[in-house]
Amino acid sequence: MKNFLIILICISFFGCTSQTPQDLPITPVKSFDIPEPISWKLENGIKVFLMEDNELPFVEGTLYIRSGYLNDSSENLGILAAMGSQMRNGGAGDLTADQLDLELEKLSANIGSSFGAEDGSVSFSCLNTDLPKVFKFFTDVTRKPRFQEDRIALWKSLQLQKIKSRSEKSTTISRIGFNQHIFKGSVFSEVTTSSRIKGMSRADFVRAHNKFVRPNDAIITLIGSIKEHEARDLVDKYFSDWKPTNEKFTLPPEPKKSEGGLFFIKGPFSQSAAIIGQTGPKRDLDSFFKIKLFNSLFGFGGSSSKLVMRIREDLGLAYVNYGGIATNTVFGKNYIVTQTKGESVGEAIYESLNVLEEFQTELVSNEALEDAKRYAQNSYVFLFDSPSKIINRKLSLILQDFPPDFDESYLSNLHSVSREDIMDVAKQSWDVNSLVIIVVGDDKAYESLKAWKQKLPPELSSQEIQVVEFDEKVLF
Repeated sequence: MKNFLIILICISFFGCTSQTPQDLPITPVKSFDIPEPISWKLENGIKVFLMEDNELPFVEGTLYIRSGYLNDSSENLGILAAMGSQMRNGGAGDLTADQLDLELEKLSANIGSSFGAEDGSVSFSCLNTDLPKVFKFFTDVTRKPRFQEDRIALWKSLQLQKIKSRSEKSTTISRIGFNQHIFKGSVFSEVTTSSRIKGMSRADFVRAHNKFVRPNDAIITLIGSIKEHEARDLVDKYFSDWKPTNEKFTLPPEPKKSEGGLFFIKGPFSQSAAIIGQTGPKRDLDSFFKIKLFNSLFGFGGSSSKLVMRIREDLGLAYVNYGGIATNTVFGKNYIVTQTKGESVGEAIYESLNVLEEFQTELVSNEALEDAKRYAQNSYVFLFDSPSKIINRKLSLILQDFPPDFDESYLSNLHSVSREDIMDVAKQSWDVNSLVIIVVGDDKAYESLKAWKQKLPPELSSQEIQVVEFDEKVLF
């Protein structure tokens, strides 16, 4: 990778106790090289990245599969994620699940597997002396999972317990209800229920594996005490004969703009949970840095963000309070989360919306924006302070379809964000007319929401509070 500029903050631990963050000196611009991993590509489409690190006699690796449950239909909800966990837990190759557990335990090695919204992965870690043996197990978990019936039954039992326990947490209920409502009518609103879990079979897992686990555009990363020739030999031996498939995956359509509403779910919770939000922007390179800094200033920046300072620190209305914009490939969502005692929930919602309005109508201060940029640039440096972080950063950019030179202009793009850009994000991404508010709590929470409703913006105060039930999911 070409040289690019990093601005480093140098903080002296002596004689600077009276300095404010704005007074902290910025050292002269310093350039450095980010090491490039060795890379090559197999004929079947698998790309390999290798970064040697001999500090410890240890090797770790991951196979990334570039498809996830966003590529699947709602009829198969939950199957891909379940299959992802059972690739490792259900035995592999010639080894039963118990035998694989025992072999890995004897070697103090680990193998894991999972599938998420956009991709799946199988990973391993072991001593370098055990690499040939563990790499074969890793390959078998990827290509030859057994999906043992007894492990599937155990997984089902655990999932049913988790579903049953959903009603015990106000935060879980509010999160499920929020996603159901803002993504209504799309695959993103679907909730895995106990009946769906009970209906899953081993045949479903096998079909999902045959469809989604494939070499097409897959990526293998290897980090640690391993030479290039060793890596090439292992990868060629176990993955070069893996045949790609011709099936094309598509993403679901972007959800429709969410409708607003006020919803209350009653439960025996003295501590209520509330979510305010709506569908938001999808991941976009042009808005990446603007949204990043907006989030830091608004509500994802910890105690320094305005939302947290106002609601938690200044007013003492909530012990948990944060919010911002979360982008994704197809969709995004804007949300503000509050956890507080029931009698304070209405005021906490009101004050949270006041903070949002301020971002839409007032420019943030120069000092606040510079602080956010300073924090972002300092955090950025630590994305490259180890071989594993360097490769993980590279993979993150690939999986998010960011350009290869994204990091070369990262800091210049970050510092080009203006106060006007922050206001534009608040105005263009948030629409009070379509905000949904989900509150979960006891009678005190309901009365608080009812009392403060009239002080909310007209688009919200004019709506009736709809009381809805929860049974594994919210019954809108």
